[in-house]
Amino acid sequence: MAAEKKRTVRSHLIGIGAILLFFACAAFTAAGVATAFGYSARPKIVGWLSLIPSVGLGVWGMKHWARTLPGILGCATLNGISVTINGHALNQPSVLVDRLTATLVTLGLGLSAFLAMSFRDRPLTIVDRIACLGILASFAMVFQPLSQVQFLGIAGIVACVIVAWAVAHRRHVHHAARGTA
Repeated sequence: MAAEKKRTVRSHLIGIGAILLFFACAAFTAAGVATAFGYSARPKIVGWLSLIPSVGLGVWGMKHWARTLPGILGCATLNGISVTINGHALNQPSVLVDRLTATLVTLGLGLSAFLAMSFRDRPLTIVDRIACLGILASFAMVFQPLSQVQFLGIAGIVACVIVAWAVAHRRHVHHAARGTA
């Protein structure tokens, strides 16, 4: 009983650490890109020194944070519901958001949260890993201040999750048809 409880606590701590790692990597990737490509007054080398380790850490911890994507995207969906209802950005009443756009983004994120549950049930394939890198890069785009870039980032997240799910689903259906599932 005590060993099982210890295992459960350890599992929860790994999940929390994976979520924190994901957001840290996405934030440092966003800052690194902005600085390395000259969108900041800081020296470009500072951007590269932020970008390279953050992407490396993201790749290293991918098998852990990929399993937390349903929760991360579920929270994003809840934020989208709040934005849709209130008609403005979270904690920024002066930044109005079109309700149709907010609804479409929320539906896309909700679909992504649902489809991302497939990451929890299987080992990551090369397609999954490429899609997860796309998701990390797309989250980095969401952290940028331009709304057009943020919208492209959300579209990238949705597209990467759909592609990873579709390839895994096709592989599963193909193996089931052959009797090797």
